[in-house]
Amino acid sequence: MSLIRVGALTLALMLVGSLLAACGDDASSSAPNTATSASGNESTEELFIPTEPEEEEEEIHWGYEGAIGPENWASLSTDFEVCEAGVEQSPIDINFADAREDIPDPVLNWELGDLQIVNNGHTIQANVREGSTTVLNGKTYNLLQFHWHKPSEHTVEGDPFAMELHFVHADEDGSLAVLGVLIEEGAANPLYDELWAAQPEEVGFETVKDVDFTELLPEDLATYTYPGSLTTPPCSEGVAWNVIEMPATMSAAQLDAFLFDGNARPVQPFNDRAEGEDHEEGAVHWGYEGAEGPENWAALSADFEVCEAGAEQSPIDIVTGSAVAADIADPVLNWQSGNLEMINNGHTIQANVPAGSTTVLNGKSYNLIQFHWHKPSENTVDGDPFAMELHFVHADADGNLAVLGVLIDEGEALPLYDQLWDAQPAVGETEIVEGVDFSQLLPSDLSTYVFAGSLTTPPCSEGVAWNVLATPTTMSAEQLDAFLYEDNARPTQPVNDRVVEVDAS
Repeated sequence: MSLIRVGALTLALMLVGSLLAACGDDASSSAPNTATSASGNESTEELFIPTEPEEEEEEIHWGYEGAIGPENWASLSTDFEVCEAGVEQSPIDINFADAREDIPDPVLNWELGDLQIVNNGHTIQANVREGSTTVLNGKTYNLLQFHWHKPSEHTVEGDPFAMELHFVHADEDGSLAVLGVLIEEGAANPLYDELWAAQPEEVGFETVKDVDFTELLPEDLATYTYPGSLTTPPCSEGVAWNVIEMPATMSAAQLDAFLFDGNARPVQPFNDRAEGEDHEEGAVHWGYEGAEGPENWAALSADFEVCEAGAEQSPIDIVTGSAVAADIADPVLNWQSGNLEMINNGHTIQANVPAGSTTVLNGKSYNLIQFHWHKPSENTVDGDPFAMELHFVHADADGNLAVLGVLIDEGEALPLYDQLWDAQPAVGETEIVEGVDFSQLLPSDLSTYVFAGSLTTPPCSEGVAWNVLATPTTMSAEQLDAFLYEDNARPTQPVNDRVVEVDAS
């Protein structure tokens, strides 16, 4: 699966944190985390994704001290193993003297608007409305949310700051970036009085109207950039970090008013990463054969190293006899028909969907972002590939990723594909297909195989919840031939010690 492009209309749904799962008890938090009803009016609930914890996520408790603290995250869940095994983990200790001078300052195209202030049990997070973008190192990213850590997670020459603010972004390929702001004690920032007054004391959210959040940044935006990871479980790598050298300030009273204390992961080894590495992925060409093929992805960029080093890579061969029967509910589709933006990104054909469609996968609600195809299938069953595979890409309210995979056999034609294939654009171009009911692309039986995995294209980030439908759909031979791509499938990867579960019903 490749997170190839996130449509502008849906990016506000991907509330990616460092990514801060709103799951259960946090022993280190000074804020109670008993779930409460989220406050705010009905229109606010329609604009933002509620972030109360899901029942399923409460099974995995993580925090910042003791048995559930950072040193033990990898042992809490197989989904968290990269927290220990990863080679490009964040945060790090920074020496700004090593920052590259040719990295341009961030360009902010942020829109004043309402904020949803969320207490997720690990931090205070501000979810933003869609529409704000940031150009980081020449690439345009969509701003999703921002949140705080106390003390700072990054240190500078060994010294922490009082707090740190993370502005979390995703670009049009689904790649993540964070703009970090170090905060020291000093002059008060009036905006914090307004934000802190809205902090929910229990898990839930409040709304603050008409906020100009550019006021949270310092005047000088020169940054230090490096390839890193999420700083909370599942610690997925492939995150482009941009830490501003000039700190912002808060008064002592404002620092004290923040509800959390000690919610910072310790610095991680830098290993062999390049200081101030350029994250412009346009300079890194990858493909499906030869020197740029899957067996060489890890060597093409330090950002791609997990393609080889990862322990939970996708796709896999699903061995039906080894799948463990489990109580897995069928996906629940709350999909809205609408116009599709068909994109040819040079690796596949992708359909970006309008905002508003959600899917409940294994008890968790996810927002549908886009879907795309691979030929032949990437996942195989008992060693056999299928003619094609369709990936419906999702993100939940905490930014965790999930894919609903549909295997495709040669067989009866599906009329909708005639309409979609007629709209396949040339590389780099888009076409609009109006009024599409894309639920027609699914089989009638929605029982699934479930396993932990990764993106199937660089940077191969792990922490992706895979749900592959057991029943294939069909295309005619003519429809299979009409797809513009051939052999855009990564080979299957070792399952290692993962468990593949199958719907027991």
